[in-house]
Amino acid sequence: MKTIIFTDNGTIRVIADSALGRNCHPWFLPDFGRDWTWHCAPALRISRLGKGVRPEFAARYVEERTLAWIPQALDNPAADFMDGALVLGDWIPVGEQGLTSDERDAIVTTARFSTIKQGDVLILDSASATRQPININEKILLELDGRNVVDLRIK
Repeated sequence: MKTIIFTDNGTIRVIADSALGRNCHPWFLPDFGRDWTWHCAPALRISRLGKGVRPEFAARYVEERTLAWIPQALDNPAADFMDGALVLGDWIPVGEQGLTSDERDAIVTTARFSTIKQGDVLILDSASATRQPININEKILLELDGRNVVDLRIK
């Protein structure tokens, strides 16, 4: 499984599956780095194998979406490799609203350079997303389509 983060400034990051934190479990503030913040971004789970996907067929490759909770430290560029580098919420069906053009583009771009496989996760991160400070003993609940998908307590 690959977890690929696309940023709106053109950066593509790959997160190891061993670095994913678990939803509904505590997230421990690392003892390295300073000025930790978090934000969330939409995530899509690939549901079938594909290579060279055309834009008009991109929606066929995704059945579920969620939110990704992404922590960052001001002075720690290696945060992508730490345990709990991001936490994926509970998956919900894409539904009638379908995919945005940015989500379709992410699927097409990934399938152009790499074979996408069932279980791969694509995250569309925005540099303009509001960053929130991370506070010890804080409870974080995130909703998507009226459902709680992320539930974390900071320790």
